[in-house]
Amino acid sequence: MLSMLDSNLPVVEATRLGVDEPSALAAKVQALAQEVEQLRRALETRDIIGQAKGMVMERFHVDAMAAFDLLVKLSQRSNTPVAVIAQKLVDADHPTRKGRSGAVLSPAPDGTHTTYLSRS
Repeated sequence: MLSMLDSNLPVVEATRLGVDEPSALAAKVQALAQEVEQLRRALETRDIIGQAKGMVMERFHVDAMAAFDLLVKLSQRSNTPVAVIAQKLVDADHPTRKGRSGAVLSPAPDGTHTTYLSRS
């Protein structure tokens, strides 16, 4: 990652970035690279999570926050990332997609929301 930096970077420029040692600069660059990767992944999964959230909102007549909370709870209970839960839910609604596994989401008889995840 440091190869992207000019090796002749003046100390004044490095100090302006909030670091005064090369090792601190390397650590700062590494931290920023990790943050960029996390943001990239978040952007990639945003649409599918939004689709799943919309499906939950429509089926259970809940608001966006409650729909997302439901996806998060299922994620925590199954130790599965929210994006994977969302993808399975969307795929279950479009069973013609080849190679996709299905998920079922349905309300419990007592009116509470119960989720079921098929791991096929």
